Amino acid sequence: MFKNYLKIAYRNIKKHKGYSLINVAGLAIGMACCILILLFVFDELSYDKFHENHDRIYRVTRKWLNEDGVVNLHLGHIAPSIGPLLENDFPEILHTVRTIRIERLLVGNNSVFFEEPRFFFAEEDVFKVFTFNMTAGDPETALQDPFTIVITEEMAEKFFGAEDPIGKSLIIQVPPQKADMKVMGVIKSLPHNSHFHADFLGSFKTYEAVVGEQEMQSWVSNNFATYLLMSENYDINRLKSQLDPFIDRHMSQGMSERTKLQLQPLTDIHLHSHLDSKIEANSDIMYVYVFSIIAFFVLLIAWPMAYLVMSRWLQNFAYRSGIGLGTFLLAGGLAWVIAFLTVSYRVIRASLEDPVKALKYEQGRQPCPNHNCLFKKIKSDLETWDLLLYD
Repeated sequence: MFKNYLKIAYRNIKKHKGYSLINVAGLAIGMACCILILLFVFDELSYDKFHENHDRIYRVTRKWLNEDGVVNLHLGHIAPSIGPLLENDFPEILHTVRTIRIERLLVGNNSVFFEEPRFFFAEEDVFKVFTFNMTAGDPETALQDPFTIVITEEMAEKFFGAEDPIGKSLIIQVPPQKADMKVMGVIKSLPHNSHFHADFLGSFKTYEAVVGEQEMQSWVSNNFATYLLMSENYDINRLKSQLDPFIDRHMSQGMSERTKLQLQPLTDIHLHSHLDSKIEANSDIMYVYVFSIIAFFVLLIAWPMAYLVMSRWLQNFAYRSGIGLGTFLLAGGLAWVIAFLTVSYRVIRASLEDPVKALKYEQGRQPCPNHNCLFKKIKSDLETWDLLLYD
């Protein structure tokens, strides 16, 4: 019975090429567009959720107000003294981490140096707040001492090749100053859906030793991305309500009318953060809304059109045949799920593929000298279908 259905379908496809092309191509293109859009939407919504405690991590931001209360500056970075004071005043803060990105920093070993744009100094608790996949070293002690550093696997291969980098030294240089940094750990690179990416994490104590204690007590050097890890089940609104008194207590009475601190959930940074300073460029939640609406309307147009064309096509059979709307939607939904899972699998597999191995594989394949081999294969496949369906 199923073979007869295939025969009938195949014969009608050959007989009514126009209807078949419109039906199949329209629905396929609509589904493909919808799947690609949804993959983009899901990816945008996934930013920073790979961190184990993403729902309890907040970034501290700082804004300045005019006399009329209008915000004239809002930074994603704050002064270095604020983080430790917050942790000292509020016991519900489990860990505070300060990071600072150093641009145009030269990193090398011996005589070869590279300008590395992803160099950060970070406090030792960075591995307690964020989820890094450390492949070598101890996260508890990796950044405990001055002049220690953690690097990614890519940087380990770049500077040390196949050698074990643990215990070896890298030289960092901001002319005319330079320092030897001992490699204490190796991590995997952060995934693409992270609001920041670091190739090097230098111990924060190194930075403190270089700039001095006076700089670290400053309230005006707003260059530090500061993150808080809150205790479980804590109502963050309680802490938010105490930030103005915190400013007045540590700066001067009434200062909270001119500058304020805000807490931003980690997972909101990529789509809801449009501040005057940020580590990397962010996206916008409006893109998610717009593309989601587009995906909905693409399916809204493609499925009814495909249903109408298919219903009219089936009426051309020798016997009258029809298809219910529910059956069509069920079949279309099943096809959509299969297509979505297939595309998702291919995207995930491609993202995990080693580009070097993939390139070697492609180079080892026999290239097609011209388009004739492709057409011959298609013709051979069609002839095989004819044999199967008409025997």
